[in-house]
Amino acid sequence: MDYVIEHSEDIMNMSASDISKNSYVSVSTIYRIIDKLELSGLQAFKSHIHFDRERYQKELVSVDYNYPFRINNTNHEL
Repeated sequence: MDYVIEHSEDIMNMSASDISKNSYVSVSTIYRIIDKLELSGLQAFKSHIHFDRERYQKELVSVDYNYPFRINNTNHEL
């Protein structure tokens, strides 16, 4: 389901058949994934993707990869 991850914004406006066609899986596979995630249907799947995408983007902004280090730290402090 790399297609779903890479095109998460486009998924919001697609039907199950469009998603299956573009990701090269069957429609039944889409619904099996929905069942496996214990979601109520395609719309819940799309909402889940949208929510996860928003959360991921917020995490990217809020992560300081240099914490707790500062530019003027000595080797001993590190």
